[in-house]
Amino acid sequence: MRKSLFFVCIRNVLSRQTKATRRQKRAENASGLSSVSLRRILTSFLFLFSNMNYKIRAAVKEDCKEIYRMIVELSVYEKVPDKVKITQEDLERDGFGQNPFFECLVAEVPEEHKSKEGRTAVGYALYACAYSTWNGRSICLEDLYVMQEFRGKGIGKGLLRKVAEEGKKKQCQKLQLTVLDWNKSAREFYAANGAVDITESEGRHVISFHGQNLDNLANEAPKD
Repeated sequence: MRKSLFFVCIRNVLSRQTKATRRQKRAENASGLSSVSLRRILTSFLFLFSNMNYKIRAAVKEDCKEIYRMIVELSVYEKVPDKVKITQEDLERDGFGQNPFFECLVAEVPEEHKSKEGRTAVGYALYACAYSTWNGRSICLEDLYVMQEFRGKGIGKGLLRKVAEEGKKKQCQKLQLTVLDWNKSAREFYAANGAVDITESEGRHVISFHGQNLDNLANEAPKD
């Protein structure tokens, strides 16, 4: 009697498991994807984008069109699109003439990872040399930008590190830059990479003469 009852219980359990399996298969057939397939797709997707190949190289004159495009994109992100006054031609003259005012690095991805618009240049870092009477040679990072769809993949960090490397080649003792106060993500990014915010500790303000104010100042210079 006990054996019969035991086998009945086993049969009922197996029957319920079989029905559950059938329901799962019907659901998978209806969706066209199994849980295993979904996991494989998700794994491939994460692998593709967390291990994206890219390279960083020195910009050349022919890159100015793409650099200018990204400068405009950055100005839009920073909510000041009307502040960009330079042109592509200015970049070509000032960065790739006989006496360049700046240097620039470009981040590129291969064709298979190009942007939705078909672009392979996805980031840039523009910098120039300066001199500190306290520290000596310095490097000033004017812009560091990565297109939105390529952020979070290490490209920005790669650009920052390459700028630092270039600075050390020039025997610079300091890398400096400015960040908008509302751009919390950028401030956290630089802090995570070892930057120190000296706004309060050194009590410095960014001072600028531009436009007519610069003209007036220059016109009032003592004559030779």
